[in-house]
Amino acid sequence: LSSDDTKLVADPLDIRADKGPGNNDQRHRFVLSGVWNLNYASGLSSSIARGVLGGWELSGIFTAASGQPYSGFLGFDLNGDSNRNTDRTPGLGRDTFYTPTFVSLDPRVTRNVNITERYKLQFIAEAFNVFNRANITGVNQTQFNVVSGAACTGTTTNTFGECLKAVPSFGTPTSTNINGGPGSRILQLAVKFIF
Repeated sequence: LSSDDTKLVADPLDIRADKGPGNNDQRHRFVLSGVWNLNYASGLSSSIARGVLGGWELSGIFTAASGQPYSGFLGFDLNGDSNRNTDRTPGLGRDTFYTPTFVSLDPRVTRNVNITERYKLQFIAEAFNVFNRANITGVNQTQFNVVSGAACTGTTTNTFGECLKAVPSFGTPTSTNINGGPGSRILQLAVKFIF
């Protein structure tokens, strides 16, 4: 199977059944970013006070977004087209479930130190996902598996002649992500020389 198999329709004879939200359909996304240059020390008469209190910047990016859609799939090839990557749970449309919301705050504190008119040092302290929120970007999409024999009793569902058993881990997180990196909080320090 190719990774492009998931892009095919579930049933080529019923293309309308694949009508639904796109894989990257995100209804709401709010991003707020800004830089606050704390240049209040420039009016102070003491050069020591200006040196200690001057050159500071606060900045950050706040992101809040609604979840993205995903489908409930079967763990087997229901329609016999040799592509099990498109077989959704019978009776459910495409992309009917949504991942949880995404919220992240990435603050930054910068201290600018002028060496000369041309050269400057920046001391930077920044954090990504400072609230350490688990932002889920991937979930287990297998909703049912086929079973046979003694396992085909109790909590199973019989659909299209197949005995389906619910997968308890359906919808549970498989990956988290912030800014292309790991999902947990990241703190980092940096020094930048500008010339």
